[in-house]
Amino acid sequence: MKIRILCIVLVILLVTGMLPAAALAGNEMQAWQTTLQKSYDYLMTQAEETTFSVGGNKGEWVVLGLLRNGADPAMEVFQRYVAAAESFITQNGENGRLDSDRSTLNSRVILALTAMGQDATNISGENLLTGLDDLDYMTAQGLNGGVWALIAVDCNPYTLQ
Repeated sequence: MKIRILCIVLVILLVTGMLPAAALAGNEMQAWQTTLQKSYDYLMTQAEETTFSVGGNKGEWVVLGLLRNGADPAMEVFQRYVAAAESFITQNGENGRLDSDRSTLNSRVILALTAMGQDATNISGENLLTGLDDLDYMTAQGLNGGVWALIAVDCNPYTLQ
C-alpha cells in the first residue's frame, strides 16, 4: 500500500513538474524569435550605417550573422563588403595570405565571401586558400588557426593544392 501511494505521488509530481515546462516552451520560443529579430535588426543597422572593415568587428561576423539569419546576398550592403574585401585583398594579399601571422583572417574572409556565393579561389586574382595549405602558417595562432582553416575549406567543395 505504501509503495502504491508513493508511486501515485511520484506520478503526480512528475506530471505537474512537466506542465510548467510545457507551458513555458511556447513563451521561450517566442522570446528566442524576438531576440533573433533584434539581433538581425542591430546587425543590419550596423551594416547600413558603417563602412565594412575586413578582419574587424564590422566585417565578416556581421556579414555571416546577417546571411545566416536569411538576408539576401544580393543586397547592396553585401556588395559593399565584397568591394571592401577586394580592396583589402589587392592591398594586403601576398601568396594567398592576407596577414603574415593570422591565418584565421583568410578563413573568415573565405567564409564570408563563400556565404555570398563568391569563389574564394579567385578574388581579385588571389586564391585565398593558398595560404591554408601551409601547416606552419595555419598553426602560427595555435589550434585555432587549424580549426578555422578546416571550417573554411569545408564550407564549399574547395580543395587544397
